[in-house]
Amino acid sequence: MSTQSVAIVGAGMGGLAAGVCGRLAGLDTTIFEMHDKPGGLCTAWTRKGYTFDGCIHHLAGCREGTPTYRMWEELGAMPREVLYPADLTQVETPDGKVLTVHTDLGRLEAHLLDLAPGDRRLIRRYLHALRAFTRFDLFDAMTGSWSDWARLIRRAPTTMRWGRLTMRTFAERFRDPFLRQAMATIQYDWIDTPVILHLNILAGSSVGRYGFPTGGSLRFAQAIADRYLALGGEIRYRTKVEAILVENGRATGVRLADGTEHRADAVISNATPHATLHRLRGGESVWGQTFTF
Repeated sequence: MSTQSVAIVGAGMGGLAAGVCGRLAGLDTTIFEMHDKPGGLCTAWTRKGYTFDGCIHHLAGCREGTPTYRMWEELGAMPREVLYPADLTQVETPDGKVLTVHTDLGRLEAHLLDLAPGDRRLIRRYLHALRAFTRFDLFDAMTGSWSDWARLIRRAPTTMRWGRLTMRTFAERFRDPFLRQAMATIQYDWIDTPVILHLNILAGSSVGRYGFPTGGSLRFAQAIADRYLALGGEIRYRTKVEAILVENGRATGVRLADGTEHRADAVISNATPHATLHRLRGGESVWGQTFTF
């Protein structure tokens, strides 16, 4: 029986992960990437001596032994040196008021109480929730086993209690005018971010589950690409896919920008759903062996 083949559109994180998993499963895989580097949105670039990293802010799975760490390890991105910043972010006003979101939760609590002693009760509740989130990770449950899901379910009352709030609606509960303004912005300045996402990231940062891999996003993606190539996979850079080929309702390969065709038993697209369904397939529904990450 011949080895089954898979054509993968895009060397973003999903495409690279699909390639590694495909090679580990014994599949013949080829990734087609129109850029000259791997990573897709997980990348960085240099201009006039400055490096701009546009992807990784806080990487889940930095602590050894966690389910997400094991996933990165299998993909070739771990182990590696990880930086753990002392502060998540800082908010300043023109009149000199400063909120520093420390990853040390004891230090953060003291700082918030010093800024707004009248909000002591809400600050205590906030820190209580953060400390609860240090004992589990939402992302570990997604990548882990049934036992990891079971641990998350046991924490359901905590997550549900905060799950209805956004950073904006949470900030509105503070009496202090500065905290009402500042607390809405402390998670990437996305005021409609769910509070549970913020709690999960800040709590994880406080116990070393979240950090910043040295070398940044591009080096992180390159490590996975290197793992894929070491497993015998192929990446064709500067190769744009123009269309997914379909015969009798099944994906049978891809057509490249130069007009050549690459046949495969299955196609995995790491392009966006819109690009996959409308640009690569012209709006035509494809069932069977075409998947979108």
